[in-house]
Amino acid sequence: MNGSQVQSFEPQTDKSFKRTVEFDIGAWYHARVINLPGDRVFVIGGSPDQQCSSTSNSVMELTKNPITGQRERTDITPMHQARAKFGVAVYPKFSQIFVAGG
Repeated sequence: MNGSQVQSFEPQTDKSFKRTVEFDIGAWYHARVINLPGDRVFVIGGSPDQQCSSTSNSVMELTKNPITGQRERTDITPMHQARAKFGVAVYPKFSQIFVAGG
C-alpha cells in the first residue's frame, strides 16, 4: 500500500509489472489489506496518522463495479476493538479473517 492506495500489479511479458490503483483510501496508515478468492478485497483497521494516536475498528470491502470496473467502498461490520499495526491470518477455507495484536 502506498500510504493511501490499494494497488494491484500485473506481470507483463517483458518481466515488468503494470501497476493499477484499485482504490484510494485517503490519508490512512497501518491498515491491513486482505485479498480473498473471488476478487474480494478487504481493508481493516488503521490510523489517520503514522504515530497511531487514534485507531479505527473499520472493516471495508472494496467491491468492483461491473459497469465502471472501479472499486467501491462498502463498510461492513466493524471489529469489536480499534486496531493498527496488527497481524492477520485467513482461515484455510477463506471463510474467516483473524486479527491479532495492534
